[in-house]
Amino acid sequence: MGESGKPSRRVVITGIGMVTSLGNDVESTWRALLAGASGAGPITQFDHDDYPVHFACELRDFDPTDWVDHKSSRRMDRFTQMILAAARQAEQDSGIDIAAEPERVGASIATGIGGLKSFQDCYDILIHRGPDRVSPFSIPCIIPNMGAGWVSIELGTKGPLRSECTACAASNMAIGGAVDEIRLGRWSPVARRRRSPASGSPVSTPCGRSRGGTRRPRAPRGRSTWRATGS
Repeated sequence: MGESGKPSRRVVITGIGMVTSLGNDVESTWRALLAGASGAGPITQFDHDDYPVHFACELRDFDPTDWVDHKSSRRMDRFTQMILAAARQAEQDSGIDIAAEPERVGASIATGIGGLKSFQDCYDILIHRGPDRVSPFSIPCIIPNMGAGWVSIELGTKGPLRSECTACAASNMAIGGAVDEIRLGRWSPVARRRRSPASGSPVSTPCGRSRGGTRRPRAPRGRSTWRATGS
């Protein structure tokens, strides 16, 4: 039941967007999945010679400027670029006109840890080149809520904004929270980001520090999936 005592609203999926190790959109990912293709391959995001695991399920041929302008993309961590790519696809697939009622469109985003690659880069520059060389955009790239922030900025949503950062539980919390908000009548359409446990956790982050700290589980990178939902 909703807050007014009326039956809760039905929640439906109206659009999907995906960027995965099998493809950079829904169609190519699904086609590769049906063909039994593997998303695993040699690690390319960092030097892995000293690590016991040399493969990961990375994105291939991913160009963030397909979805966001070059200047903005340079101010984002890779995790945010992935979020925006999937969000744009879901927006197009759903046919939702966000500009018509931006106050009624929200976003619920999940990430396991945020911009860990940007954190590593910032640390390396600080140690080897000094504090004066650290980019002023380092913090906006690192903090996990910027995935949600950039979705709101780029898509023009002005409704409620959620940013879950609770390791492997984040995806379930983002999905569940968004569904509850719609059922209770607080939100109308909402873009939800769902990540598999591996991709939403620090285990999946394609940088040396995270791999060094999580090499025992040896978990490959997972996938990043968006679903646009409405009532």
